[in-house]
Amino acid sequence: MKQIFPCKIRKCIFTIIVPGMMILFSGCGINFKESSSQNSFALSSTSDAKGTILSIPTLTTTLESPLPILTSTPTPSLKKATPVILDPNHWKLFTSPIDVLQSDVQHIGQAEDGTMWFGGLQIHRYDGKNWSIYDQKKIPSFRGQVIESLAVARGGIVWFGTEKNEIVSFDGTAWASQTVEDGGYRSNDIVSIVIRKNGELCAISIEGMSCRSAGKWTRYPIVVQDKVDRVYVWDVALTPLDEIWVPLSNGVLYHYDGKNWENSKVSKWINSISSSRDGSLWIFDHDGFGKRDIHGAFAYKTIPGIVWEYFPLVMKETVDGTIWFGTGAGYQLAQYVNGSFMTVDGKVLSNSEKYDFDIDSFPFDRVHCIFQAKDGSMWFGTVGGIFRYK
Repeated sequence: MKQIFPCKIRKCIFTIIVPGMMILFSGCGINFKESSSQNSFALSSTSDAKGTILSIPTLTTTLESPLPILTSTPTPSLKKATPVILDPNHWKLFTSPIDVLQSDVQHIGQAEDGTMWFGGLQIHRYDGKNWSIYDQKKIPSFRGQVIESLAVARGGIVWFGTEKNEIVSFDGTAWASQTVEDGGYRSNDIVSIVIRKNGELCAISIEGMSCRSAGKWTRYPIVVQDKVDRVYVWDVALTPLDEIWVPLSNGVLYHYDGKNWENSKVSKWINSISSSRDGSLWIFDHDGFGKRDIHGAFAYKTIPGIVWEYFPLVMKETVDGTIWFGTGAGYQLAQYVNGSFMTVDGKVLSNSEKYDFDIDSFPFDRVHCIFQAKDGSMWFGTVGGIFRYK
């Protein structure tokens, strides 16, 4: 097995330059309606009093990838792959005339009424028919420029985390910010927000986890010996047992059960985790892809070379037990179904296909997040837009 060294999420590997465009609409918000005749959106005349004027300047987006640096190995000649065509009966790419390659969606959430929320370079809201866009740069409560995390609480309140160590709430009418002083944060991005069954809200950064219950914040620090900015939090899992797991890139796994905040060293590095239906954890770490049971025992699975080489950034187990993997390059999505790794079009993956996939043959580019909605549909937040599989 090759030695793999994970790189920081925020260090640039890829750079996409989006052609400049300046579009300004009068009014308080922009809504989109899905066109029945094509995979696009038509502008709605309905204004959204809670939105903001949308202005998109010339933008250079630097994609900072946590893809590993691999030790040198002779690479076989690449075969030109046949492009994958997504079945339109199941797959849909959501974009808009003014939002192509601008979304960079990093987190997804859903309210009790089914409304979907998406956070990235902008905030998107989808009620099943209409889209609304909120530009956080024009909302005074935000200091940060990018939505890096979000969670939807009971009652429909949405919480957003940014790169400025803040969390901002939206109740459908007003925006309110929790500042550094009353949130307990110091100097890092809020990479995840989770809400436990009792309503306790926990926001996680590399500095630690701050949980808010009954209006009071409690600080749970992450102790990192490294002082040169090389250890990171990449993922967080909230299990059906209401436990929070926070993995660090140096292989330390933190655990919170509502009372105790503990940690242990489980691997040389950890890249992504996902909760399972029985309260155990799926984990992708230095030793591969495996499952940690509720007693702490690990059992690893054989993983195809093509999935291993492209290093899953996110994982998500669905209600039927399928596990989805999203990466940041190469083969963008794969599934683990009944012990087999498969493509999204049902092809079983094997080691013989390690170098057979053209990096440009799949319509995803860097999968940030995977989310399962209440109706069972799967949503994928990517650099290239929002995808739904239903």
